[in-house]
This record gives sequence, structure tokens and C-alpha cells, in this order.
Amino acid sequence: MAADTTVAENLRTALYDTHVALGARMVPFGGWDMPVQYEGVIAEVAAVRNAAGLFDVSHMGRLHIGGPNAAALLDILLTGSASGLRVGRARYCFICNERGGVIDDTIFYRLSEDEFLLIPNAGNRPEVALWFDRQLALHFDGRGVHITDRTMLTSLIAVQGPRAVEIVDQLCEDFTPGARLARNPGRSPAPSLLRPFTWGRGHIDGRRVFIGRTGYTGEDGFELALGSADAVAIWNKLTAAGAVPAGLGARDVLRLEAGLPLHGHELSDTITPIEAGLGRFVRRDGGYNGADVLDHQRVYGTARRLVGLTLPGRSAPRAGYDVLADGQVVGTVASGSYSPTLEQCIAMAFVDASHAAPDTVLTADIRGRQAQVSDKVNPEDRKYSREHEWALVEDATAGTVLVGITHYAQDQLGDVVYVELPGTGAPVGHMDKMGEIESVKAVSDLFSPVSGEVTEINGRLAQEPELVNTDPFGDGWMLRVRMNDPAELDALLDAASYNEYLGGL
Repeated sequence: MAADTTVAENLRTALYDTHVALGARMVPFGGWDMPVQYEGVIAEVAAVRNAAGLFDVSHMGRLHIGGPNAAALLDILLTGSASGLRVGRARYCFICNERGGVIDDTIFYRLSEDEFLLIPNAGNRPEVALWFDRQLALHFDGRGVHITDRTMLTSLIAVQGPRAVEIVDQLCEDFTPGARLARNPGRSPAPSLLRPFTWGRGHIDGRRVFIGRTGYTGEDGFELALGSADAVAIWNKLTAAGAVPAGLGARDVLRLEAGLPLHGHELSDTITPIEAGLGRFVRRDGGYNGADVLDHQRVYGTARRLVGLTLPGRSAPRAGYDVLADGQVVGTVASGSYSPTLEQCIAMAFVDASHAAPDTVLTADIRGRQAQVSDKVNPEDRKYSREHEWALVEDATAGTVLVGITHYAQDQLGDVVYVELPGTGAPVGHMDKMGEIESVKAVSDLFSPVSGEVTEINGRLAQEPELVNTDPFGDGWMLRVRMNDPAELDALLDAASYNEYLGGL
């Protein structure tokens, strides 16, 4: 069973002395002493966006969950399916309480049929371990699952940025993917062959590493789990290869630029994933803690919605600042910062659903500066699903439609790197799964808004998946479908109704 790791003083990672020697400014965070910056936040953000940054994220938990009932337990505890996750893959989702509030958000990896690795946030690790123990006792009488906390025996290092893949490929030897998921099976195995949210194992400097193609910056890269005794040697190898040490300050700016949530800000035990606009990472088949609440919110909407804000200058709105419309408080800032990449201030805020419609002008309470919600207008010539796919009738006589995903969906996903679609001639069902889309944030299912036969797929997406981000209603289309029943379009939303639906999320 998971042990209680609560201590009176802050914990230190195996790289603590290395950070101090590099001149890092150390701060308490989540019960650990962690580096907030080295040379400076702006320089470290630039390193990640333009080359490769190196983060010590060993404060994050490493819980190994195994046994014959492991998948069944996780299906109760997580909003993402554990039993449906293939060996060799990973998934982002939530650990919710019975009210739908988020105890923690997490990434978990399926290591084998009966073994998983789960990564809780630093400050939430003891609570998550205790919650798992209680749920195991409640549902399985404490049997059939073993939970081992290996946080203090291992380290976790993230390499993120455009050069991250090159650097890890250069250093890694004896690489073996966790499953046959490589992008180009004809090549020799290498970390670069991993798709997002898959994993493999290899050696760096003769030392074993677990390599997950995951991260928290909006950039491509890897997270490396390794023995704590090997942390300094591998860190030094990575810096010698060109990775630049970066602290928690840069990591927070990077995740905010990418629209990624932080527990305690955009998520908490009183904030649900639906309120935070993260319903794509909540499965629809129920059976997990809080499912009834989240299903109700998905259908009927929520009283508040998380929106993105921008405003000029360097005076950033901070957590807790008021958001106003026409002089009345309509929300609260969850996170805010100056973005050196965008050269303006950015924030995420919870606002009343009635003030979250596209093009709403809001004011953050910072000397009267204006901040506009970053929603995009949805075209009126197509129909929309509540899962954020669209259908555009091309030929009413022939019954053909184009299918794609909305601005809202691609905003939630972040930079898209791979789209898996059915082949020409394949059948698709109304609101049935039609494929998967992978981004630097997560892997998400795609659903067909109509039933019928696929007559064409967008071949450009194989080489240019970023079209889904840059032009989701145009060149980023996904399928051309010959409909079985055009009346299914009547069950979809028009643009005005979809905008209203978005306002309630």
C-alpha cells in the first residue's frame, strides 16, 4: 500500500546540489525545494521555444499500480479509461471526487496488462495515494492491487523544445519502444519514433531510463524517469548536448502560453473538468467517481466557464484578480503572466457563462486595461456536435458532407502532431468514434457527427497535421462522408446554438 510521505520540512530532489551549483534561485513548491529560475525566466522560455530546455520535475510523483484488479480500480478512479488503454501508451485525465471536483490531473502509462505508472502532482501525491488506498478498500476489499510509491527512489527529468528529440536520440542507446507504435518501423529503434503519449526504454550513459513522449510546455519532447543515483550523470549529459536548465518560473509561463491547466488554479477539488473546458479528457461511458455530475454538466452546461484573456503591456493580471463586464464583476483570474513569446500579457479566468460568448469584451482589474476573450467565431454554414466536430453539406443531392473539428477543439488540444482516421470506404456511425488526434498535450478521440461511408480522407494531414490548428474549418478538414441519413443533421447544433453551448461549458 502507498506510504504516507508527509514530512515537516521540504523535500529535495537528487539534483538539488546541482541546481545550487548552477546558481539557481530555490523556492518551496508543493513540499519541495525547487529551482524557480537560473539565468532568468525570459531567457529560459526562449530556450525551450527555440532549442531545448531541461527541467527537474522529480517533485512529481511516481506511483506504480499493479495487480489483477489494477485496471478495474483505475477505471473507477480516472476519467480516462485504463482498461481501454493499450500497453505502450499513456493518457492524460483526471482523478475526481464524487462531486466531479478534481483531486488531481495526471498522466498514466500502461506498462503491461496488469501494471501502470501514474504521475500525480507534487503537492497532491500524499492525498492521491491515500484516496487510492481508500477506494481500493471500498471497491476491492484491499485485494488484487498493489500501489508502490517510488517517488523518493527515482528522478524525473523533462527535455522540451524543438531540439529535444535530436538530443535524446543522440544520447539514447539500446532503445526499445513499449509497443509497436513507432512512426517509421523500417528505421532502427529510437525515441524519435515514438508518437505523443507513448513510451519506451533505453540507456543514457549506460544508465537505464524510461522515456515518455509527454510534457507540460506545449513543445515536443520527453520526460525521463530514472534511478535517483543516475540523475546527476544524465542531467550533465543532457546539458553537455545542448539542453538549457530551466526552472519552475519558465515552466509556468510555457504551460500558460499553451493553455495548460495548473491544479490549484484552473483545477481543484471544487472545479470540474467540464467547467475548465476539458471535457475531451472525460470519457462518456461513466463508471468513474463523479461521472453523474460531469455527464449532467456536459449536457446542460455550467454556470461558469474558463476563458483565455490577452491584454497589452507587461502588467499581468494575477490569480484572484477580478474580471469585469460593464463595470460589474463577472469572474476571477485563475492564472496570469507576461508572455515573452507573444510579447503581451495572457491569463486564464473563470467567468459567468453569460459573459463567455465569442467577442465579449472584458476588463481585468489592472488600472482599467482591456482584455478580450480569445474565442473564435464559428461559421454559420455548418452544423456542430457537442463533442466539437462539425459537418458541412457539400452536395445535398449526393448526401456528401465534409467533417472536421472546431476552433474550440483545436484550442483545447494544442499543437496537433498526428491524426489517425479511418480509410476510404470505411463505415462511420453517428457520434461513434472515427479516429484519434494526438497533440503535444494529449491524445483524444474523434467522433463522427453523421453516419455513412468515408469517400475521402484529407491526405494532407499525414504530412501537415498542423492544418487542424491553423485552418480547422478549411484546409484542416478530415473526412468526406456519404451520409446514410441526412436527417441526422437535424440532431446537430447550428452556429448560434453551438456558440450558446460553448458559453455554458
